[in-house]
Amino acid sequence: MLADALDLLICPHCGADWDAEASSARALVCAEGHRYDASRHGYVNLLTGRPSRSTPDTADMVAARDAFLGAGHYAPIAAALADACAALPADAAVLDAGAGTGYYLAAVLDRLAGGGPRRARAIALDLSPQALRRAARLERVAALVWDLWKPLPVAAGTVDAVLDVFAPRNLPEFARITRPGASSSP
Repeated sequence: MLADALDLLICPHCGADWDAEASSARALVCAEGHRYDASRHGYVNLLTGRPSRSTPDTADMVAARDAFLGAGHYAPIAAALADACAALPADAAVLDAGAGTGYYLAAVLDRLAGGGPRRARAIALDLSPQALRRAARLERVAALVWDLWKPLPVAAGTVDAVLDVFAPRNLPEFARITRPGASSSP
């Protein structure tokens, strides 16, 4: 949900913090007045200007990926990521760069919850609105359409862990947004 991540995010247009009073579960409004509305599916498209040179996944591609992941083929990868993040605090802030449907992020968040209520917060970034429709259904996740090659719309030093599975790696930006001593996945 957007409200859970307001303090982790910055306006991609001007770099300002979000106005908590003007923002809601359906819109992000920065201190300078820039507004980004959530789609009816729950994700927010933060991209403006020139389109990305990368091609986002289509609905058919997302459906095929979801079926493949649902069959358990990459369950060992999701389990390894969850194990790697198990030592994070239960209220950690996690960024999934190239989150797709949120498959790996869900495994990490479930592990952090340990069967209890989910306290960790997360940001799911992906270029595909079709994939983010599914990621936006996850509890306490802000799903945002974003090009990973651009400066990330995340405040410096706010994230405890960065997940990046089969997605482009913007290492300078990952370093900027992670808290000292935070972890990154391969």
